[in-house]
Amino acid sequence: MQVVVKTPPIKIEGDIPQDLLTFVKTRYPHAMVEEDDDEAYVEIAETEWYKNIVKDRTPQKTLRLFRYRDNLTQAALAKKLGIPAQHVSGMETGHRTISPRMARKLGEIFKTKYQNFL
Repeated sequence: MQVVVKTPPIKIEGDIPQDLLTFVKTRYPHAMVEEDDDEAYVEIAETEWYKNIVKDRTPQKTLRLFRYRDNLTQAALAKKLGIPAQHVSGMETGHRTISPRMARKLGEIFKTKYQNFL
Protein backbone atom coordinates (compact mmCIF):
# COMPACT_ATOMS: atom_id res chain seq x y z
CA MET A 1 0.00 0.00 0.00
CA GLN A 2 1.30 3.46 -0.87
CA VAL A 3 0.75 6.53 1.22
CA VAL A 4 1.07 10.04 -0.13
CA VAL A 5 2.95 12.19 2.33
CA LYS A 6 3.27 15.93 1.99
CA THR A 7 6.83 17.18 2.34
CA PRO A 8 7.11 19.80 5.06
CA PRO A 9 8.24 23.21 3.82
CA ILE A 10 11.89 24.12 4.08
CA LYS A 11 12.62 27.57 5.41
CA ILE A 12 15.99 29.19 4.74
CA GLU A 13 16.73 32.62 6.17
CA GLY A 14 19.62 35.01 5.90
CA ASP A 15 21.56 36.84 3.23
CA ILE A 16 21.20 34.48 0.29
CA PRO A 17 23.23 35.33 -2.83
CA GLN A 18 21.18 36.39 -5.85
CA ASP A 19 22.62 33.64 -8.10
CA LEU A 20 21.48 31.00 -5.60
CA LEU A 21 17.98 32.49 -5.52
CA THR A 22 17.87 32.44 -9.32
CA PHE A 23 18.93 28.80 -9.34
CA VAL A 24 16.24 27.83 -6.83
CA LYS A 25 13.55 29.69 -8.78
CA THR A 26 14.48 28.01 -12.08
CA ARG A 27 15.12 24.52 -10.68
CA TYR A 28 12.05 24.50 -8.45
CA PRO A 29 9.38 26.69 -10.10
CA HIS A 30 6.79 25.72 -7.48
CA ALA A 31 9.02 26.97 -4.66
CA MET A 32 7.88 30.08 -2.84
CA VAL A 33 10.65 32.59 -2.40
CA GLU A 34 9.89 35.47 -0.07
CA GLU A 35 12.32 38.32 -0.24
CA ASP A 36 12.58 40.74 2.63
CA ASP A 37 12.94 44.33 1.56
CA ASP A 38 13.81 45.48 5.06
CA GLU A 39 17.37 46.62 4.56
CA ALA A 40 17.27 49.11 7.42
CA TYR A 41 20.19 48.60 9.76
CA VAL A 42 20.16 49.90 13.28
CA GLU A 43 23.23 51.15 15.08
CA ILE A 44 23.69 48.76 17.99
CA ALA A 45 24.58 51.55 20.41
CA GLU A 46 21.11 53.04 19.83
CA THR A 47 19.16 49.92 20.81
CA GLU A 48 17.49 49.47 24.19
CA TRP A 49 19.22 46.10 24.58
CA TYR A 50 22.68 47.68 24.31
CA LYS A 51 21.78 50.56 26.61
CA ASN A 52 20.63 48.09 29.28
CA ILE A 53 23.82 46.05 28.94
CA VAL A 54 26.05 49.12 29.26
CA LYS A 55 24.02 50.47 32.18
CA ASP A 56 24.51 47.24 34.14
CA ARG A 57 28.22 46.89 33.33
CA THR A 58 30.53 47.53 36.27
CA PRO A 59 34.28 47.02 36.73
CA GLN A 60 33.49 44.17 39.13
CA LYS A 61 31.30 42.35 36.60
CA THR A 62 33.88 42.99 33.89
CA LEU A 63 36.65 41.46 36.01
CA ARG A 64 34.56 38.36 36.71
CA LEU A 65 33.58 38.06 33.04
CA PHE A 66 37.20 38.19 31.85
CA ARG A 67 38.28 35.75 34.57
CA TYR A 68 35.58 33.26 33.54
CA ARG A 69 36.41 33.77 29.87
CA ASP A 70 40.04 32.82 30.49
CA ASN A 71 39.00 29.96 32.80
CA LEU A 72 40.94 31.33 35.76
CA THR A 73 40.15 30.80 39.40
CA GLN A 74 40.46 33.71 41.80
CA ALA A 75 43.57 32.06 43.23
CA ALA A 76 45.16 31.66 39.78
CA LEU A 77 44.46 35.29 38.89
CA ALA A 78 45.79 36.42 42.27
CA LYS A 79 49.01 34.49 41.65
CA LYS A 80 49.46 36.22 38.27
CA LEU A 81 48.82 39.59 39.91
CA GLY A 82 51.04 38.85 42.91
CA ILE A 83 48.29 39.55 45.44
CA PRO A 84 46.25 37.43 47.89
CA ALA A 85 43.17 35.67 46.49
CA GLN A 86 41.02 37.57 48.99
CA HIS A 87 41.88 40.80 47.17
CA VAL A 88 40.56 39.40 43.88
CA SER A 89 37.40 38.30 45.67
CA GLY A 90 37.05 41.77 47.16
CA MET A 91 37.48 43.43 43.77
CA GLU A 92 34.81 41.17 42.23
CA THR A 93 32.29 41.80 45.00
CA GLY A 94 32.95 45.54 45.13
CA HIS A 95 34.36 45.57 48.66
CA ARG A 96 37.76 46.53 47.26
CA THR A 97 38.22 49.16 44.56
CA ILE A 98 40.28 48.51 41.45
CA SER A 99 43.08 51.07 41.36
CA PRO A 100 44.43 52.46 38.08
CA ARG A 101 47.66 50.50 38.64
CA MET A 102 45.69 47.27 39.20
CA ALA A 103 43.53 48.03 36.16
CA ARG A 104 46.68 48.26 34.03
CA LYS A 105 47.89 44.88 35.33
CA LEU A 106 44.48 43.35 34.62
CA GLY A 107 44.50 44.85 31.13
CA GLU A 108 47.88 43.26 30.42
CA ILE A 109 46.81 39.86 31.76
CA PHE A 110 43.51 39.80 29.87
CA LYS A 111 44.94 41.57 26.78
CA THR A 112 42.34 44.32 26.81
CA LYS A 113 42.09 48.03 27.55
CA TYR A 114 42.70 48.84 31.19
CA GLN A 115 39.78 51.30 31.08
CA ASN A 116 37.42 48.31 31.15
CA PHE A 117 38.29 47.83 34.81
CA LEU A 118 37.85 51.43 35.97
